[in-house]
Amino acid sequence: MIERLSRGAVARLARAGKAGMFPDGGGLYLQITRRGAASWIAQYRFHKKRRKMGLGALRLVDLDQARARNIEVQRQLRLEGVDPLALRARRRATAATVRTFKEAASGYIADNRARWKNPKHVGQYYMTLLGEDENGVRTELDYCARIHNVPVGEVDTELVLSVLRPIWHDKPETAARLRGRIEKVIGYAMINGLCDEGLNPARWTGHLENALPANARSGTMRRCLTRSCLPSMLSSNGARGWRRAAWSWRF
Repeated sequence: MIERLSRGAVARLARAGKAGMFPDGGGLYLQITRRGAASWIAQYRFHKKRRKMGLGALRLVDLDQARARNIEVQRQLRLEGVDPLALRARRRATAATVRTFKEAASGYIADNRARWKNPKHVGQYYMTLLGEDENGVRTELDYCARIHNVPVGEVDTELVLSVLRPIWHDKPETAARLRGRIEKVIGYAMINGLCDEGLNPARWTGHLENALPANARSGTMRRCLTRSCLPSMLSSNGARGWRRAAWSWRF
């Protein structure tokens, strides 16, 4: 059985500066180079090939932290069946493409504005999501300011609510439209690999509807159009009833 390293032993080995690989057990080693540089290494086999993965320099990562990192390496290897080195490389590549919410929103608008025929509609997207007009001039209102610089993959339910709650009661129509636009931006980011795919934190059904009171724009009117109430709406209002129905379903 390999005798595990102690904090004192690690300190002595680092001071001595003798080159070598000093095991702590479980595939974790303290590596000291010929120049005396000390760092932590995780050794493992993947598809019968020996792999070495750096876990950080001793001056930055202490013994307990190195052990915790090694446990994560072994978990990825044994429970998830992935090569920890390859996984880290993929994560670093993803991190290099990380975009803030504002950058993702700009990309969504740029990719979709051609199908928006109404210039006013385009301007609303710029103003509500970016806080600026099409020329980049800041607008008086900037609803999403608090999430502009947040990586789009880190925009969670709490952050979405922090944007919507201040205007949910006073500007229900704007708030409901903004919620939908935020949902579209995050969905755009997911499908384009700007963040991990998963449940959209801005989704309404089964999610934000439990945190925000419904209004006409967020879904109340849609739910009203059941089989029981639709006939009465149409018979009592005639053509107006049809228009109301169309308006409700449009949103």
